[in-house]
Amino acid sequence: MFFKTTVWSSGKPNNITGAGFGIRIPKEIKENIFSEQWGHVLIKTNNHSFKVDITPGFWNKCNELRNPQIGLWLIENKLNHWKSGFPSEVGVEYLGSQDFKLTTI
Repeated sequence: MFFKTTVWSSGKPNNITGAGFGIRIPKEIKENIFSEQWGHVLIKTNNHSFKVDITPGFWNKCNELRNPQIGLWLIENKLNHWKSGFPSEVGVEYLGSQDFKLTTI
């Protein structure tokens, strides 16, 4: 399953280390694919794969997956800057189990 989503930043992201960046997970995707039993997911890109912890807040109102590796990928793909209110879009493919692939669109 493939879906489009937007990127997230803490408001003070680090454009060197990638800290303070993430991707939003749409509510319907979170409810239909994610399991509260998961402590993490595995994100794959063309060059890397890395574990992203799921925070307790994810199950409430903070529907972002946050990780500096996501930020580094956004920086590498020049998706780390956007006009206020218009975050960059990315593609996410659910690969099964707890695995997802992050792509540019």
